[in-house]
Amino acid sequence: MKKKSKKKRSSIKRDYQKKKLDNPFFKKKEGGKKKRWWRLWLLLLLILGFAVIYLLSAPWSNISSLKVNGLGRLPESAILESVNKQMAEPVGHFFKRENIFLFNTNEGAEELLKEFNFSQIKITKKYFPNELIINIQERPYAFIWIEEGKTYYSDSSGYIINDQEVSPEDFGLLPVIENQSQKKMIKSGNLVLSEEYLEYIFNFKEAALKYPDLTISKFIVPQEDVKNKSLRVLFTDGLLAYFSINSDIEDKLLALEVVKKEKIKDNLSNISYLDLRYGDKIFIGNK
Repeated sequence: MKKKSKKKRSSIKRDYQKKKLDNPFFKKKEGGKKKRWWRLWLLLLLILGFAVIYLLSAPWSNISSLKVNGLGRLPESAILESVNKQMAEPVGHFFKRENIFLFNTNEGAEELLKEFNFSQIKITKKYFPNELIINIQERPYAFIWIEEGKTYYSDSSGYIINDQEVSPEDFGLLPVIENQSQKKMIKSGNLVLSEEYLEYIFNFKEAALKYPDLTISKFIVPQEDVKNKSLRVLFTDGLLAYFSINSDIEDKLLALEVVKKEKIKDNLSNISYLDLRYGDKIFIGNK
């Protein structure tokens, strides 16, 4: 009986030693594999960093040429000079905007718009060879504005254009509008004139071409007249006439022509002004 019990205890002991008694909550750390992965990631980041630095500093990634399209009045050299200044600006401590990958086309277009008052600018990139293509849309001249003895070109919306001085030849080709009030009407590069007011002037200028005896010298818009929607027109023969921008242009021009022929005749030097702002009535101001 005693021998059997010894064998049984020894077999139980052997079975107990063969079992795995690892605690699942205290697993051994796999530090070796994790260290290898971190080293690999660090190496990849270093390679990527050196590649980016090389890409942003290599001479072959710089802008090699500039192409300008759409200019009609301004010389191309002015645009090239401005863009070259932008390209020379630093980006951080080590790079410049002359790199094709660092040049921001939207910022470049905005800077050109501020400097030259163009209607629209779009800059695109072309790679290998690296080139900037600058497409420009100039503002068309609609009229000449005079204020405080200075002359300006303006587009049809009243945006002042400062790209060049007003040519004397254009005084006979474009409508001339003069501010004779003491207050400036140019604010932040725009005229304080409504679209309605400007449209009436353009239509008046066009309609007056049908009347050879009513050649316009210039339109005069003191600020108080703008508020009252009144317009003064000075004709080349010296006649000054007042109109309302709410009136029919054709009717007023026809009435003015009749008054000149039938009432004023050769006595124009004695007339100070004609006022056609009040319906069918025409008031004559004598000197």
